[in-house]
Amino acid sequence: MSPWGLFNEDVASLSFGLGFNYFIINGLSVGVSVSDTVFIQRESFKARYPGIETLWPTNMVEITPTLQYVFFRNRRFSPFVYAGVGPAILNHGAGTYGEWVAGPGAYFNVVGPLFVSVGVGFSGLFPTGRCT
Repeated sequence: MSPWGLFNEDVASLSFGLGFNYFIINGLSVGVSVSDTVFIQRESFKARYPGIETLWPTNMVEITPTLQYVFFRNRRFSPFVYAGVGPAILNHGAGTYGEWVAGPGAYFNVVGPLFVSVGVGFSGLFPTGRCT
């Protein structure tokens, strides 16, 4: 059984991250993001499976180089797509996997030079044969 299938009453997750992009030519940027996901196993789950907190990962760090393309720049709305591939490092001996990310999004102008980025992200670990 995989911890990825237990995000319900047994395991919760908390993620946070930071990313940077630099436009190398008009509309195309290179970037990198670093994120950390903490898997929080509920006490009732740990009571049912003693020692599980040392067998399954409780932390995953992802370092993902990305490419992003902004279709057109507008003062109020600028749509984009992005994709990247990088390592996902899990603790407790679970190893390092590859992770791909991709998705659409848009920049929305808040005020002056301040923009908010809103998007949808899709991701997966590989090779899938090791994701058990």
